[in-house]
Parts: sequence; structure tokens; C-alpha cells
Amino acid sequence: MRPDTITKSVVGTVPDEAKRLFRRSVPPAVFDRVADRLDPDRRVLTDIETPAGTITLRLPAGDNLRKTAENPREKPLPRVPGVGFEPTFVRDLSRRLDGETTYYDIGAAKGYFAEVAKLAGVPESRLHLFEPSSAADRLESKYPESTVTTELVGSDSGENCLTLTEYALEKPDPDVVKVDAEGAEFDILRGLTPLSPIVYVEVHPLLLSASDSVPALVDFLTERGYDVAWADHRRVDGDWHDAASVPLPYLSTLSTNSEGPYMLRGLPPET
Repeated sequence: MRPDTITKSVVGTVPDEAKRLFRRSVPPAVFDRVADRLDPDRRVLTDIETPAGTITLRLPAGDNLRKTAENPREKPLPRVPGVGFEPTFVRDLSRRLDGETTYYDIGAAKGYFAEVAKLAGVPESRLHLFEPSSAADRLESKYPESTVTTELVGSDSGENCLTLTEYALEKPDPDVVKVDAEGAEFDILRGLTPLSPIVYVEVHPLLLSASDSVPALVDFLTERGYDVAWADHRRVDGDWHDAASVPLPYLSTLSTNSEGPYMLRGLPPET
């Protein structure tokens, strides 16, 4: 079968799993060019209002590997394969950020959500970006006024590891914390006590241990007075569900990934 015929069937009729497999078999730019030609209306757009103005997110429909976003000044957010976009999360996050916010990003990767925070009005000097990989060099170059930390974050301090509580002894307390740590999220939150910022945690159910399950994480936050909700954060128009009344999708049937991840949001009592 010719490549354009394969692409047309993937874009139009083949189940999502086949689409994902096809995307992995060709360079993302090739998939975008061919698929856009066959289906020029496949772009999904959503506008998000922030204290600093409107952010417009763009995404090829059904494609989570190529994500772009831009603000009214046509300044693009990073084009980062495999991360970013997440409109339900971006919408909720950005409305809680402003020029007085101190933002901690645990697992900042290549800076997608740091850029979202800047577009929402957070001064670069109030960005605290935690990234132990080589991407930290890029963050330091892109956000020279931010504080970039390469140490691991957890529940205990040690060699090349610190807790957020320890970090905040010498830095401003966080107002908003985002955690994306591929299974280490519970350990990181344990090291946040007694601080009580707004928290967003991308949970990876299959990477958590039995004792560090998502329900246990929800209980941990609830016992500290948090109002906890969850969402399929990669939907364009996803809803936030009360974790106390709507069952958690442990092995979920979410539209974007049958085994998670999904986003937890914890609002402290005073929010």
C-alpha cells in the first residue's frame, strides 16, 4: 500500500491505536504534512483567557505527538514531541497564575509549562524549574532570570536530592506547584509538607507502587485539607471531577491513554 493511502486510512477510519502506531513509524513532521494535505480541517483550536491576555492552543486533531500553542503576539510555545498542549490543564493552571505568583515546576522538561506561566503573567524571576536531565541547560538558557535546579526532588534530603520544604527555606514559598515525575509524585508531595500551595500532579497509575496508589495520594492530600479533583487533562474541553464522589480512573478508559496518566488538582482550604 502506498504511504499516502496508509496515511489517509489512518487519519480517516483506523482506530486510535493504529494511528499511534503509524505516527511512531514516520517522522512527526512527515505525518503532519501528509495528514494536513489529506484532511486540512483536522486542526483543533482552543482559546484560553489568562490574566495577561488570550493564549491560543493548536493541535492536529487526535494527535498528541505534535503540539503547538501561541499567544496573540504570535510568539510560539515550544514544539515539543510527546509533551505539552494539555488544554484542560493549561486552562485551569493559567487562570490561577498572575504577576504575584511563585511557580514551582517539578519535571519542567523543555519548558512548555514555564512558557505557559510566562504567558499568563508570571515574571521569569518567579519561575522555579526542577529538571535533572540535560534539558536543564536549555531551561537556563531560555529562562536566564528563573531558578533552575538539577537535584532530584523527594521526601528526604541527601546527596543530589532535596525536599521542596527544604528548598523553600532559602527561596520564596510556592503559590502553585506542578509535578510530573513519572511515578515519583507521591514521594515529592511528602516532601512538600507543611507547605500548602495549589498543586497539580500528573499521576501515572502503572508506575506507582501498591502503597503509593492514586487513592492513597488523594487521601494524603485530603487529610491535609485539600479539595481534590481529577481530569483528563489532554482533552480540549475536559471537566474536573470531585475525587471524593467520582471514581478515580485507575486503569482508565480516557480518550488519550487507556492506562493514564491523568491530572490531579489539589486546592488548599483558603483557595
